[in-house]
Amino acid sequence: MDHSFSGAPRFLTRPKAFVVSVGKDATLSCQIVGNPTPQVTWEKDRQPVEAGARFRLAQDGDLYRLAILDLALGDSGQYVCRARNAIGEAFAAVGLQVDAEAACAEQAPHFLLRPTSIRVREGAEATFRCRVRGSPPLAVSWAKDGRTRWAPPAPTPRSPWTRMQTLPALPGPPQPRSWST
Repeated sequence: MDHSFSGAPRFLTRPKAFVVSVGKDATLSCQIVGNPTPQVTWEKDRQPVEAGARFRLAQDGDLYRLAILDLALGDSGQYVCRARNAIGEAFAAVGLQVDAEAACAEQAPHFLLRPTSIRVREGAEATFRCRVRGSPPLAVSWAKDGRTRWAPPAPTPRSPWTRMQTLPALPGPPQPRSWST
C-alpha cells in the first residue's frame, strides 16, 4: 500500500454484524488506511477492550482484528473500532449478538479475513491468508487467472464452519502452510 500521502484514517472495510452461539469464537475485522499510520483501538459499549485471555487484538498491515474467544452472553453489545492519527479520527460501530439458542441454519460462505494483494520480487515467496465462515461445511480453493491452484481435502461435517487457510505463491506449486477449523 502506498502511504506517501498524508491523511486522516479512512475505513476501506468495516466490521460486519452477526449472531453467534455461546461458546463459539467471533472475529471483527476492518481495513484502515491513513498517514501517519493510525493508532487503532476497540471498544465495547463505550469501554476500552484490552487484549487478554479471551480477547485478541491483531494487526496485519492495514487489516485490524478483534477476536473474541469462547463467547458468553455478556459479550453481546456494540463494538467500535476507532482509528486516530495526527490528522484526524474515524470510527466504525458494529453489533454482535451472542445467542444461547442460535440456530444452525445454513449460512452462505463469507470472508472474515479476505486475501489481500501484495508485491514481491520475482522468484520470492508470497503468502496469502483468508478466513471463511459458512454452513453447511464448505470447501476453500485457491485460483489464479481463473485456474484452480490448490483445493483442500473435503471438509468433515460441522456447522457453522470457519476455516483459516494460508497459501504460499509461486515459485513451485502452491501448498498450504496452515489449515485449521
